[in-house]
Amino acid sequence: MEDLLVLNQEEDQQTCPVVICDRKAGTCRIEGLSFMENSRKFYKPIIDWISEFIESGTLPFHLHLKVSYLNSSSAKIFFDLFAKLKDYKSQGKVVTAEWHYAYFDDEIEEDIDDMIYESEFDIKKVPYNK
Repeated sequence: MEDLLVLNQEEDQQTCPVVICDRKAGTCRIEGLSFMENSRKFYKPIIDWISEFIESGTLPFHLHLKVSYLNSSSAKIFFDLFAKLKDYKSQGKVVTAEWHYAYFDDEIEEDIDDMIYESEFDIKKVPYNK
C-alpha cells in the first residue's frame, strides 16, 4: 500500500483541499476548502485508501481535518466517512479524528457538531486563532 498525496491543481485551489495520507504514520490529513463540482469523484480514492488502510493495517488510524468550508455534497461524503470510521472502531480498531477550525467560525463548528451527532462518531474539535 502506497502513501496518497492529492494536491489541488491550480484551477482547483479555491475549491479542493490538499490531502496527504501517510501509511507509516497511519494518518490522513485533509486541509483547505471543499466545494468542488464532483465531491464523490474527488474523495473516492481517499475513502478507498482509508478503508484499505484500516482493513489491512495494524497501526492506529488518525484523521486530521482542517476544512474551513464544505458544501452539502462534501458534507455528505464526510458524514459517510465518519459512519464508516465508527463501524471500524466498533470492530476494535483504533480510529481517531480531530477537526481544527477557527475559534470564531460558528458555522463550521455547528457543521462539526451536526456530524458528531448524526454519525455518532467522536470527533475532537480543536479551535485555533487565525
